Amino acid sequence: MSKQNKLLIWIAHVWTCFLLALFPCAANASEMSKSNLPAQNIEGFADAFFRDRLQKQIPGAIVVVVEDGHIALKKGYGFADVEKNRRMDPEKTWFPVGSISKLFTATAAMQLYDKGLVGLEGDVNQYVQDADIKAMLNQPLTVHHLLTHTGGFGDRNLGAAVRELRDQLPLREDIKQHVAPIRPPGQEMMYDNSGMQFLGYVVESVAKMPFNDYMTNHVFKPLNMRTSTFRATPDLLTKIATGYQGSNGIYKPYPTYVLKSQDAPQGGLLTTGADIARFMLSHLEQTPEILKKETYELMHRQQYSYDHRVPGVGYGFWQNRWNGVDAIGHNGDLPGFRSAMWLLPDKHAGLFVAINGDSGAELRNELMNAFITTFYSEEKDLSKPASLFQGDALPDLSGTYRYNRYTEHTFEKLNLLLSPKEIKVNMIDQGEYNVNLFPDQRFRQIDSSLLKSDEGNYVAVKRENNGEIRSLQLYSHLTGSIIVNKITWFESATFHLFLFAVFSCLFLILTLWGIAKFIKRKPRQPFDLFIWIANVLHLVFIAGLVGSIASIPSFEYEFGIPKPITSILTIPLIALSLSVITSLLWLKTRKKSGYYFFSITLQVCFFVFLSYWRLLP
Repeated sequence: MSKQNKLLIWIAHVWTCFLLALFPCAANASEMSKSNLPAQNIEGFADAFFRDRLQKQIPGAIVVVVEDGHIALKKGYGFADVEKNRRMDPEKTWFPVGSISKLFTATAAMQLYDKGLVGLEGDVNQYVQDADIKAMLNQPLTVHHLLTHTGGFGDRNLGAAVRELRDQLPLREDIKQHVAPIRPPGQEMMYDNSGMQFLGYVVESVAKMPFNDYMTNHVFKPLNMRTSTFRATPDLLTKIATGYQGSNGIYKPYPTYVLKSQDAPQGGLLTTGADIARFMLSHLEQTPEILKKETYELMHRQQYSYDHRVPGVGYGFWQNRWNGVDAIGHNGDLPGFRSAMWLLPDKHAGLFVAINGDSGAELRNELMNAFITTFYSEEKDLSKPASLFQGDALPDLSGTYRYNRYTEHTFEKLNLLLSPKEIKVNMIDQGEYNVNLFPDQRFRQIDSSLLKSDEGNYVAVKRENNGEIRSLQLYSHLTGSIIVNKITWFESATFHLFLFAVFSCLFLILTLWGIAKFIKRKPRQPFDLFIWIANVLHLVFIAGLVGSIASIPSFEYEFGIPKPITSILTIPLIALSLSVITSLLWLKTRKKSGYYFFSITLQVCFFVFLSYWRLLP
């Protein structure tokens, strides 16, 4: 070899070493380096976003960004466990992602659809083995209903969790005890945990294996998701991030808990940021192909909305729109944990964030909005102000509406008083309205059944068979699509709180009246004392209920009705028993008494009121 060749080889070697030193990632090209979005820009964006928010607003977070078939960012911020100084790690920190689990359950159901094992429109009773569950379904219910939150099941949070793994119920048993339809399937869309839980049971029944086993063999393994499960174990609970309440750097950890339903298809997924990235890529790139191409598209396509222009719901996936960019995905909420996973199919991109603090609810929306604005700013919604429809104006939509996500048949119904879900709609001009859910926005009628604000939010109407409008679909990128139904004045929380106050005052008056009677003359009959004690017991009940609700943390209701309240709810039954005895004895005397008459009448009316609000044992 000539000296000249040796010199050239030496120069090439030095140049190669220089390039490797300058660009170390080039020597071991990772999946993260292949993204079209500059990785440095994405990481810089995320670093800047969380820099001022860590510790002040949240203890920690995990962020994952995928784009064009590759992972553009996968990073942890802050602490998974503040007390143990354990850092967030997208590969190692397990997270309960709440309702993002529904996307996995929906994917499993659509796999069975691909194989011809379930149909979308057939009655699910044909797939259910348990006779008690079959009997519960007194109207045809379809997989389509379950996938689109139109199954008619009531919402359920009360008693949805347990403190120990040994207290969990098998999926089938939890459904038998706690899941029941409250309205006809297909009548309207209502965000529905119970329906998606039931869909998981359908998967379990058809596949003839536990739900978690199916997910492991048919979803997690094909996607190489090695750190994902629906089945919590004692060892796994030690690896999960700690959930916190509080803000401004003062955080209190929630005690350990798990969902009551074993495997919990509606919200029980435990996973890592790295595994969520693989799931996002599978839906964006349709590889590895765990579904047929047309089935992916079917899941992502709108399946329910009052108007096709208003983002609604696909199969499992909710639709949304940020700055004119269409997105599909889901948020996840559990005590101490907030998460979000949104895909931008047109951009082949997606973002996942998991935060271990209650204060992360608003933060995830801010992050998604900032992400879209930063990297897709040219696609901001710059549409002209909505033009007023020139056709027939809608009938006046003014009135009070109630968000339809609530429970009718349990103690949870009380939430309608404690956290009213009422929305006011007022006409400000012909065809123009304001909605108190969207302050300072003016909605104009742009079609025969659609109103739009300049900010890009929508109000879509649903006409009944008689042409009457009693239901609206409201949409913004912050709330997503929700259904609200018109209510009368006597159904409003204001009216019922007023009634409760009136009952309280009248029981106090009757108690004082009874004391005055005793001062003037001693009770001549035992039932004179009985009716007075009944009035006092109602006052004790009212004071005890109000005091307990005010003092017991909302988290405790995740495990059922707290014991102090359970005890308090028995008081009206004791009081009513005394009233019945008093009534019978009083009627025998055939004496007129305004005190007895008003006391008994009031107690009966109050009993009806308590029954309406499910405040009896």
